[in-house]
Amino acid sequence: QVVTLKLASGIRIEVPQEVGGVARWEVMKSGKPEQVLQWHRSDRLVTPLPPGEYQVAVKPDEYYSERLVWPQKIQVQPDQVVTLKLASGIRIEVPQEVGGIARWDVVKFGKPDQVLQWHRNDRLVTPLPPGEYQLAVKPDEYYSQRLAWPQKIVVQPDQVVTLRIASGIRMIGPPGAKPDFEFQFLNDQKQTAQSGRQTWNTQLLPPGTYSLQIRREYGQWKIVAEHVEVREGQFTDVRISELPK
Repeated sequence: QVVTLKLASGIRIEVPQEVGGVARWEVMKSGKPEQVLQWHRSDRLVTPLPPGEYQVAVKPDEYYSERLVWPQKIQVQPDQVVTLKLASGIRIEVPQEVGGIARWDVVKFGKPDQVLQWHRNDRLVTPLPPGEYQLAVKPDEYYSQRLAWPQKIVVQPDQVVTLRIASGIRMIGPPGAKPDFEFQFLNDQKQTAQSGRQTWNTQLLPPGTYSLQIRREYGQWKIVAEHVEVREGQFTDVRISELPK
């Protein structure tokens, strides 16, 4: 007797270019996201599996991202290949005048410290399951604050939502002056919203009211602007007439 076993069931994933692709994807038993049954890299998007209930997890970037479990339950029947389309996500746009960002995080709405996904500045789009999210950005790897953007982002199935991060403060110093100082922006609760050093780059800040303080390294903070209003989609100019000595 020659017994033939037909391996004709499995899962295929589709990752549209709009969400930026994935470096790795994994298959788990439904409800057991840590028990990986199968995995592949981006050059293989289909895999044979016995009938059962599964979930998929994806890692968009091999090194600079989180493993993200897709919540959808996948029911595989005999002789059936089920396709899961990962076509929802978030894209960010950052104006050139702010000098870019070092890192951006995706968090569940209202939980800014629970990072679901993150990327560096060379990737500005990421796949995400439908849900409600917020973003946080870090302009400089070492000399800046992680800044949570308050806007709620609602991602629907098969939709990539674009968030343009385009408000903040533009510091303008005396003609020819070098930015050899530290600075910090305080919000209306007197908390540090953003800080940095040695740059005239425009600083990203969400809409609100701020004060600006500057100092030489290890010197005393000097208030150079108060009650600076930042509106959505706008950059407010702050002119610094004299730098601290």
